[in-house]
Amino acid sequence: MSGRAATVARWLVAVAALAVLVSLVDLNTVRTRLSGTDFGLALPAIAGLVLVHVVAATAWRRLLRHVAGVSLAWIAAVRLYYAAQVFGTVTPANVGADVYRVLAVGTGADRSRLAQVVLLQRLTSVVAIACLAAAGGAALPIAWLRPFVLAAVALGGAVGVLAVAIVRPVPAVGWLERLARRLGWSTQPAPRPLRSVIQDGLGLGLVFHGASLLLGLVLVRAVDADALAQPVLVLGALAVARLSLAVPISPNGIGIQEGLLAVLFVQLGLPAETALAAALLNRLGFLITAAVGAVALAAQGQTRQATVALPSRPAARG
Repeated sequence: MSGRAATVARWLVAVAALAVLVSLVDLNTVRTRLSGTDFGLALPAIAGLVLVHVVAATAWRRLLRHVAGVSLAWIAAVRLYYAAQVFGTVTPANVGADVYRVLAVGTGADRSRLAQVVLLQRLTSVVAIACLAAAGGAALPIAWLRPFVLAAVALGGAVGVLAVAIVRPVPAVGWLERLARRLGWSTQPAPRPLRSVIQDGLGLGLVFHGASLLLGLVLVRAVDADALAQPVLVLGALAVARLSLAVPISPNGIGIQEGLLAVLFVQLGLPAETALAAALLNRLGFLITAAVGAVALAAQGQTRQATVALPSRPAARG
């Protein structure tokens, strides 16, 4: 399947999932929930969903330094990261944001190293999502989620092994060594990059997604105070639904995340309309993030940033 056909297919999945969801919920109730939203809680939560990307930008900057040996000013990293979100919204699996970050850092650094950093951040983000989803699924008293928990653990483990394999030294044997050099990866031991992948990639990835889940919990409270009688269960449902971001069935999990969250809410005895109303506010945060990114993109066009390879800490690629 071509890239364009795959993109169309994902959007069709999103539209179909949303259509099914709309047919199963009471839209009048959803409107009532939204009109009765406690904006004293919702607005700070939405702002938090926009600002939490600073954590991801910081993780990217630290990985650039420790894995690729590239120094980027913090404010420049934040601006580039937000600008990248504009391209992520219109490309499948947010891949446009990754490509933009590789190209926008500049020609002063080896793009194979820059791509490696972006790949490592994507992989560790998936591991973080899988860990949170597994914990959330284990906390929910829903029998059919047990296989899901095992699948999340398997996904996180497999992706984690892949991330470690990328930064571990490649045996200097024949074609493996030649392939590693072509990819711009080192055949030498790289303890610091591995530590950075764990601390900066996985650690800050857990902070980013964990904070996003807590802000989602606040949005649920904002649209339905009664739904928060069991906050741990609601948080578990949000964590399970977030796993849709790791599997690009639809763009940014549109339709899939909302549908799964609605199903879980019903299983927990909570209104599906509450799940959909909170999810819509969550999507609003996503759109505002893209708008902030558009402003950052315009500013980036007026300011040229430079990257500097760190001579005191040579890049240990691999």
